[in-house]
Amino acid sequence: MKTILHNMKSKIAATALAILGIGAINAQNCSVSGIPTYNGNGSTSMIVQASFPIGWVSYVTVDFGDGYTFSGNTSASSYTTSHNYNQNGTYGVMTNLVAYDPNDSNLYCSVYNLDTLFISDMSPSGGGSCNMQVTVGAFSTSDSSAYIYSTASNAYTYSYLTVDGQFFPYTDSMFYTFTQSGAHDICYYADYSDSTTYCYDSTCIIYTSVGPNGGGGSGQCQAAFYLWQDSSNVIGNGWLAINYSSGVGPLTYSWDFGDGNTSTQAYPMHTYNTPGNYVICLTIADANGCTSSTCDSSAALRMIQSQLSTNAIIGSLTVSAPTGITEHKSVILSSSVAPNPMGDLTNVIFESEKTIKGKIEIVNVLGEVSFSQEINISNGANSANINTENITNGIYFLRIVSDKKTLSTIKVVK
Repeated sequence: MKTILHNMKSKIAATALAILGIGAINAQNCSVSGIPTYNGNGSTSMIVQASFPIGWVSYVTVDFGDGYTFSGNTSASSYTTSHNYNQNGTYGVMTNLVAYDPNDSNLYCSVYNLDTLFISDMSPSGGGSCNMQVTVGAFSTSDSSAYIYSTASNAYTYSYLTVDGQFFPYTDSMFYTFTQSGAHDICYYADYSDSTTYCYDSTCIIYTSVGPNGGGGSGQCQAAFYLWQDSSNVIGNGWLAINYSSGVGPLTYSWDFGDGNTSTQAYPMHTYNTPGNYVICLTIADANGCTSSTCDSSAALRMIQSQLSTNAIIGSLTVSAPTGITEHKSVILSSSVAPNPMGDLTNVIFESEKTIKGKIEIVNVLGEVSFSQEINISNGANSANINTENITNGIYFLRIVSDKKTLSTIKVVK
């Protein structure tokens, strides 16, 4: 499992470095530049200069930050492109050069250049006035596939998902099968516009698929945690996390903080000797022998943020549990939910060692109960149908509870 974690961390770190303009191999031989020139009224022109070793094959793309991209001709060193924006806003314009030696697959580079373009002279002049905030996540459905979901804080008129550069307009959620294991870039964008108002937001994560030989994560357990900056400890570079890993209890935990330190606690606290950008990983195992590993999906995003603000680096980390989710030695031998993502009617199937009274509860990531139904649990196979039509879309945990103890937890999506 240590090898798996090392490989996952290496791939996430490599992706993060690429986003920052640091290539994979022989990057010192590659460079790309392209600063957009704003001509007014949404019109932008741009000259892209690419440098790479003679004889290498290259490919240049420009992502204008609003869903439109430019693809250059193979192996050229200079490109001229233009783009017209149709809304005010702040756009990240990312230019990417990928080049490789056709005679040696180990020699390649992938470098990025990121510039920010601010447009405020177009009509309407809302400029993000309604404070849109979007989130995106991915829930493993097998070792090589995931359910990708996103949410927006306000109503929106346009949205799209991207997965490893593939563009899915007007898409907010989908099942996706990855062709390769490793780290994958997933981004979501949404905006709202009318005659007087405009707002937008976008966010990205790095999702790691373990592949067909990568270990657990596709069965009844799932390692999962979510990081965000501690607004009460910005000066100290403090970060918080919720550990919402799931499986048949009791679970065992192995944290790797990315600086050589580890912990076997479920909810550890860690202070870094030197604040910086660290890839944090977690491996769990449940009572049925299921194992799962995940690494911090925001590492690359933090690295980008740290170029603009030193407060984006991590100085300390405090991990807590969603309120009310604590695993106990379980009498539940196995459990599953169908369908997942849940529909209006959901079937819960589980096997118990005892005949007891219990509940099926559905809670959000903060531990707030969204659904509760009392059930009689029999020794052996059990099946219960629950009505989930009043639960709003999002990530939840379906848990089987008895005597105020959580016996089994399954991460579900609605």
